[in-house]
Amino acid sequence: MKLIKTMKILTMTTTFMLLIISNVNAQITFAPHPIEIKANVEEISNILAPTANSTCGEVNIELDEKVFSGGCAGVLVREYRASDSCGNFASSTQFIHLTDTSAPVFVNTTAEIQIGAEGEIPLLTPGVSDAGKQDVSLKYEDQVLSERINRVWTAEDACGNKSQFVQTIWHKAKL
Repeated sequence: MKLIKTMKILTMTTTFMLLIISNVNAQITFAPHPIEIKANVEEISNILAPTANSTCGEVNIELDEKVFSGGCAGVLVREYRASDSCGNFASSTQFIHLTDTSAPVFVNTTAEIQIGAEGEIPLLTPGVSDAGKQDVSLKYEDQVLSERINRVWTAEDACGNKSQFVQTIWHKAKL
């Protein structure tokens, strides 16, 4: 229902008519959407924002999101705020419980190292990337063989996902 107010303003020389149109029954409603979701960190971009409708024109939806601790990967809280051209607004909060099933990935690695007779055995630490952008623990263990050392690197993220990388160090004189 539209409410129309008409006001007459009289002055000494001119008469003005001011027409104010407002929609007192206008409201914004969100379409049904999940409020609590469990999702892998790599699938967050696939979660669509809810839609909303208004009896007073086009709806604009703004998103504010924050990650909180909880579980191995945390909880992403999304706050959607919808507004229409009449100044009405509505909000909806969505909780995405994050999981991480992907192991860390080794990057910038040196798989084989050759050392001269006088060379020291270097510690060339590989880089590690994690899909969940979590801290990754990095350890190594040396397996000494007859003409080489196999340095086995293990990376583990906060969700317990592990990966390994083997670095071979060739050095006859030092072994």
